[in-house]
Amino acid sequence: MRKRTKLRKIWIDLDNSPHVPLFVPIMAELEKIGYSVVLTTRDCFQVCGLADYYHLRYRKIGKHYGANKLLKVLGTIWRSIQLAPVVIRERPVVSLSHGSRSLILLSAILRIPTILLFDYEHATRLPFLKPELGIAPEAINDPEIARHFKSGLRAYRGLKEDAYATSFVPDPSILRDLNISDQELLVTIRPPATEAHYHNPESEKLFVDVV
Repeated sequence: MRKRTKLRKIWIDLDNSPHVPLFVPIMAELEKIGYSVVLTTRDCFQVCGLADYYHLRYRKIGKHYGANKLLKVLGTIWRSIQLAPVVIRERPVVSLSHGSRSLILLSAILRIPTILLFDYEHATRLPFLKPELGIAPEAINDPEIARHFKSGLRAYRGLKEDAYATSFVPDPSILRDLNISDQELLVTIRPPATEAHYHNPESEKLFVDVV
């Protein structure tokens, strides 16, 4: 009888809603080349709702702790503790995220090589911790940023949204539901990210002035 080969596991943590569609095609490619994915999510914004929409199998662990910086720090540490039993049991060979601080912290403690995707060069990094590899758009491929990673930085052309935008199929019924005709000009605006670490109060004033 042929011995079954044990799949290598990659841990992916989805801690913000844009990360869900980003990792859907990435997970599919990883599984094609022989990896199994251990998927965890944070209960905040629309992360779990989107994961359900894409029929993903995940473990919901932890939540968002608001805009207070001290609570953000404590929340990151606490979520790392909450994630630990699952990660220790699954024993992934690599961890992967688009900026999950809890993943980076726990991976450093457990000595799991971490690949960090990011597209914002001014993001606050965890002090004293270096992920194994960084992946970012070539527009922010900078040697100064690369030094924050043990194996440097790899760059790709375009935007991270290019990974999944090609699979998007517009649903014209939404216009009918909103009573918007084909002749009208529709503009969408993202509200200020008031709970993000990079939030600038001026963005709220600009938002109010625009709308």
